[in-house]
Amino acid sequence: PMRNCPGPCVVFIKKAGKTPGITDLALFGIDNRDDFGKTRVDGRRISSYHIEPLVGKGGETVGTLHIGNLTNNYFSDHIISHVQVFCRGAGIITENAILYNTINDMKHRINSMFSKFVPREVIEDLLTKRDDTDLKVGEKRQCAILFSDIRSFTVISEHNSAEKIVNFLNESFDRMGRIIAEQGGTIDKFIGDAILAIFGAPISYENNAERAVRAAMGMAKAVEEIDTSGLVLPPIGFKIGIGVHVGEVIVGNIGSQQKFDYTVIGDNVNLASRLEGLTKHYHSEIIVSDTVHTELAETSIKMRVVDTVRVKGKENATTLYKVERPDTESLRPEAESDYNKGLKMYKMQNWTTAEELFQKVLDLHPDDYLAGMYIERCREFAKNPPEKDWEGAIRLDFK
Repeated sequence: PMRNCPGPCVVFIKKAGKTPGITDLALFGIDNRDDFGKTRVDGRRISSYHIEPLVGKGGETVGTLHIGNLTNNYFSDHIISHVQVFCRGAGIITENAILYNTINDMKHRINSMFSKFVPREVIEDLLTKRDDTDLKVGEKRQCAILFSDIRSFTVISEHNSAEKIVNFLNESFDRMGRIIAEQGGTIDKFIGDAILAIFGAPISYENNAERAVRAAMGMAKAVEEIDTSGLVLPPIGFKIGIGVHVGEVIVGNIGSQQKFDYTVIGDNVNLASRLEGLTKHYHSEIIVSDTVHTELAETSIKMRVVDTVRVKGKENATTLYKVERPDTESLRPEAESDYNKGLKMYKMQNWTTAEELFQKVLDLHPDDYLAGMYIERCREFAKNPPEKDWEGAIRLDFK
């Protein structure tokens, strides 16, 4: 009802229960009201009353128009014919408004629900596609790839209940996912207890590599804060290994007619996975490639040469670097100098001098795995020298 209405009083009413997702506003329904005179707030009785349905394009009643007037017999055939012309247009407009609100509501719900599985930017893009062929379009991008994996997870899964393992993984993945998102990355997928994240798709930044490494550092630190008191853990406790590489990858919706997956593929993705696997071999939390090291040369992130290797599936040698978190112990300056000198002597095949330099590192840092590893190699190569054209690279035939 309209307050102080001198002429006809008009009320639009949406039909109840016909449009899911929209709040029902039906006050009068689609039937004539026998108490319409009570709806005026000024107490004046309405003497004439007319109801006209609002019909949509499909012939369904989407609402009603209720009109009241203080004059007796106000609604003549002439006036009603004008009302009906108005209602024909108003019905279509009302139906379109309901559809518009419904679509917006559905888009919001889709974004809210599926953003847990697919980046919001990808969802928005998918909603604009005209047909399935548009979904299959891929592109090449320069991205940073992060692989993370829980150490000795087989032991954890064998000695804990399924409920505890699922709760533990969900808490861990939630914490890790937040850290990745804070750095502008996107979780591509969870692979068992592992995480594949990309920095550079669907949104790219100038410093994708740095963002990936900072995310890796945050993830390694977060491991120490996750509650594992209710779990049976292996002797090493709860540890993760992370590999980071940057390079050109193929990004797109890949899959079958039944299911697509927004993901990255390519040799550079495989190398990032290999780097994660090598964290176990080198007893390191985070290992990155030489390309990542180059891109981070002007940052404050501290890195240490681990080794030069030829990983399985790649012929070209890759220099590996260990990322040293600022909240953990790193080599003293004199030990760092001796370590780098030792690497030079090692590559020059000066085994005795290299061993002496690495031993100096161990004297200051008795638990340094890498220095001890190189001492063993120097002794082995002194007995069995490498091939004549050896350039310091070690071939690793495991993943």
